[in-house]
Amino acid sequence: MAPPYDQIQGWPTQPLLLRSGTSRPGQIFYNCFLLILTICFFIFAGLVGRSDGLPKNSDLVQKLDQASRYGPTIFPVLYALVVGGAVRSLALSRLQTGESVGFLDLLLGSTSVGNTIATQFERSLRRVDFATACLLILWALSPLGGQASFRIINYQDVPVVQNQTLKFLDFSNATYPPGLSSGDLGSLLDAIDPAFLATIVSPLSIQQSFSDSWGNIKIPAIESLAGYISTRENEWIPYPGYSEATPYASLIGIPISNIPSTGTTEFSLETAYWDLRCLDFGQPEQYDDDYWWEKISAAKAESCDFSQAPCLISDLLLPDGSSGNGVVTKWGWILSRTSDDDVTRRCRAEATDEVPERQLFYRSYNSGSAEHEITAANCTIRTTYVEAQLNCNGWDCKVDRLRRSQKRQTRPSSAYTIFDFCTDLDWTGSVNSFLNYFIDTADHQLKRVYTPGLLQGYIASPDRPFPTGLGESQRIDLTNIGNETFALRFSQLLNTYWSAVYNFNLTYANHPQGTSFASGYYQSLDPFTDVAGTNTHLESRFVYNRGWMTVLVLSTSAMFVSCVVKLSIDLKIWIPDLLMNVSTMLRGSMSRYTGIPYGGSAFDDSDRSRLLKDRMVRFGDIKAGDEYAGELGIGEIIEDGGGVAKVRRDKRYW
Repeated sequence: MAPPYDQIQGWPTQPLLLRSGTSRPGQIFYNCFLLILTICFFIFAGLVGRSDGLPKNSDLVQKLDQASRYGPTIFPVLYALVVGGAVRSLALSRLQTGESVGFLDLLLGSTSVGNTIATQFERSLRRVDFATACLLILWALSPLGGQASFRIINYQDVPVVQNQTLKFLDFSNATYPPGLSSGDLGSLLDAIDPAFLATIVSPLSIQQSFSDSWGNIKIPAIESLAGYISTRENEWIPYPGYSEATPYASLIGIPISNIPSTGTTEFSLETAYWDLRCLDFGQPEQYDDDYWWEKISAAKAESCDFSQAPCLISDLLLPDGSSGNGVVTKWGWILSRTSDDDVTRRCRAEATDEVPERQLFYRSYNSGSAEHEITAANCTIRTTYVEAQLNCNGWDCKVDRLRRSQKRQTRPSSAYTIFDFCTDLDWTGSVNSFLNYFIDTADHQLKRVYTPGLLQGYIASPDRPFPTGLGESQRIDLTNIGNETFALRFSQLLNTYWSAVYNFNLTYANHPQGTSFASGYYQSLDPFTDVAGTNTHLESRFVYNRGWMTVLVLSTSAMFVSCVVKLSIDLKIWIPDLLMNVSTMLRGSMSRYTGIPYGGSAFDDSDRSRLLKDRMVRFGDIKAGDEYAGELGIGEIIEDGGGVAKVRRDKRYW
């Protein structure tokens, strides 16, 4: 017996017209909102593709990285809303036009990943046809798309080559600093002398390394490199590293700035150093020591006592027409010899011209127990111009190879030195001042007593320039080392002191990252030269994963198509929006087993669910009075006046 109908507030009292999809603005807005969210993933994929190769720390990459972390959560949720809704809309559309129960159950049982799997493998629809395969593939893209939105982000160390402009102190264009020619040096020597002394007595690991203690790059003497042939000056000569046979021209290197702290930097630079040749060495037979002592002593200033301090020798006239300028001390002298005509010729000569070179006359006492009482050497000094190819790993730089300067045709003659002033200024005293400062620093000990000092100690034994005991210090005899070794070590000392002079306080600058330039020391001359180099370094770049990008585009495309299909289908559906829930089950013929009023079939399930929310329903026996066999259905419970009783184990049902 059917229960009486109740009156429900809001229930229709007269027939209603069906609404099309266009009359559901809330549904249209919802579908458009889902479409916009879907397009956001296309935008994300596009930005990821556009950002390929950008640095890791770029603002866009960082934002994409942050956004990708939410992908595994947001994408499956959005995918379920769009695809699940599209499948349900397709089922309602087919239900409106007429469709088989099997296909409708397949669609309505596939509105989520779990339901799709359960429908195929746990329910009675154990078939895999084309529609089933499409649904399985469609839902498989949900977790894959979520993972793709996260795994698409990759970083890779990529070698990046950048042009780099570096600055270096250019010795090939050096001139004698005017400040050293004046009598009032102030604090200049406080910066110069410590650099020279610290370098000479530095550990062998520093002396033999590619750079000095302050990061300045040392240049090898090309004449000592294996494979150097003067007639093949354009060829690069590899430099494997320091050895006694391949020494550095100077123990203080060249200040270089703007070297990046990371990566590999390659560049080449032009520089110059002094090269000495001492063919007359030891105690030549024609050398008369008494004659030279008398002549040089007469040339010094009358007020100067060289037994107490070095004395300058200026314009000493020599029998061959040349003049001598230098320094005399208690132990001997270093005298520069040249003529005015030779200076003029060196200033005017081209690089290929043969002109006389400046001479350096050296004389010192050996120890009292030495075989020879003195060491005398008559040397020539020239300027060697070289081009060095450097390679830096971060700030750790070294010379890879060396060759004679390719600009030497534009350089002065190799016989020219900075002591040859080619202007009207009379700066002939520069050689005096340089040698005076050099000896005052290098032989502070020997100028006061007759024991050998740092200058002789280094020439005799560079690894132990200071004597370790009185007895040992008296056994120095420079004549035993030979003229080539003497010339090399003597030139090293002169080049090292000249580097300390020309570097001035740049020796201690923030190399090789930067420099501090003392313009007043060099006056109007800018001693730096720019050089182009390349820096190759590994940079962490964003590189999206191509495979996961394909998965993301496919899954997003599937979601986009589903969203468009859902929007299109929803606009054409005239039947009420069925949620396929209990509200749907209470429609039609089953309503006679409830107390629900007649009508309301035009309502959407959402409206029906809201109005019927307090009704108690049951899936049970709708023919409780028939003791032979019952029938199962859904309706209000019999305890509340409905028509559906509980099922019984001992009863059969149709």
